[in-house]
Amino acid sequence: MMVRRAALLAAAVALAACGDDDGGATANTDTGGGDVGVTDVATDVDASLDASDGGDVALDGSGEVSDRPEVTGPTTTTWVARRFLFEREDTPGIAGGFDLDGAVSSVGGDSGCGQADFVAPDGTEGIDNQFALLLPLVEAAGGAALPTLIQSAINEGDLLIFAHFDGLDDMMNDDDVDIIIGRAAGSAITGSNGLLQDWLTFDVDHDEPINRIEGATIVDGVLLGGPGDVELPIFVFTFRFDVTLHNALIRAEMTENGPGAITVGGSVLLDNILDIADTPGIQDRIPELIEQVGTLMADMSVEGECDALTAVATLELAPVFLFEAP
Repeated sequence: MMVRRAALLAAAVALAACGDDDGGATANTDTGGGDVGVTDVATDVDASLDASDGGDVALDGSGEVSDRPEVTGPTTTTWVARRFLFEREDTPGIAGGFDLDGAVSSVGGDSGCGQADFVAPDGTEGIDNQFALLLPLVEAAGGAALPTLIQSAINEGDLLIFAHFDGLDDMMNDDDVDIIIGRAAGSAITGSNGLLQDWLTFDVDHDEPINRIEGATIVDGVLLGGPGDVELPIFVFTFRFDVTLHNALIRAEMTENGPGAITVGGSVLLDNILDIADTPGIQDRIPELIEQVGTLMADMSVEGECDALTAVATLELAPVFLFEAP
C-alpha cells in the first residue's frame, strides 16, 4: 500500500510542478454501518415543526389523561450542515468511514478492486474511503482552496444541506426513523464563530432532489441508516456540482438534543468526479490528475467493474426549523 501511495504522490508532484500551488480542514469520525431498507426520493417533507410546547397533561388514544413532561425550550427534528468536512488519512492507513462492501480488502486481493482498506480510529477494519487518498493529490494539483470555498458557500446560504428525522420518537432509542436529506433555502446568519447560528428557519428547496432513507435505527444513542443513494447538489458561488453517493450509509452520535454531526459515506462514479473536475474555472491539472490516477484508485463497482471511488464526509449540524416553501 505504501508503494502505491508513493506512486500516486509522485504523479501529483509531477502535475503540480507544471503550475501554481495553493496553500484543508480535517475531521476524524468513528465508523458504523447499517442494513436497513431504503427508497430513493421523498415527495414531501413535514414542514410543520413547532418551536416549543408546554403543559402538564396529554390525552392518549383511550381518552385517559396522562402526564407529559414540560418542554422548556425549542425542539426540532431538523438540522442544517454548518461545516462539511471530508474524512482524511491523517495517519497512514487510518481514516474514518464505513465498511461499505462487507469485506476487509488488501492490495491485489479479490475484494475492493484490489485496494487496501483503511482502519478506523477506533480500530475497526475494512473501512472504504479511497477519496481520502485522492483528496491530497487534488489539493497538490491546485485544489487546496476547496475546503475554504465550501465553507464560504455554506455561510453565504448557497450550500445548505438539511437532514430531517421523520418519525423520530426518542433521541436515544428508536427502531424506525426516516432520514430525509435535501437542500434548504433562505437567509444564512453566522455567529461570532463564523458558523451558521442555531434555530434559523429555512424553506425546503423543492426544485432539488429530496432523498429519503427509510428504516434507520437508533440504539443506545447511535443512529445507523442506509444503504441508499443520496443525490447532493453542491452550489459553490456560480458553480453547481451534482454528486450522487451510491449505496450510502449514515451514522450519527445522538444526544438528548439530537446529533451534533452526521457522517455519510458511499461510492461516487469516476465519471461523476470527472464531470465536476471539468467545470470551467477548475484548475486544468485536476482533470488530468483524475484521469491518470482515478482508475488506479477505484475500489467499488456501481454500474461497471471498478468504476467508482468511496468517499466519506462529516457534516457538523445546527438545529433549525423548516416551513413549507411558497
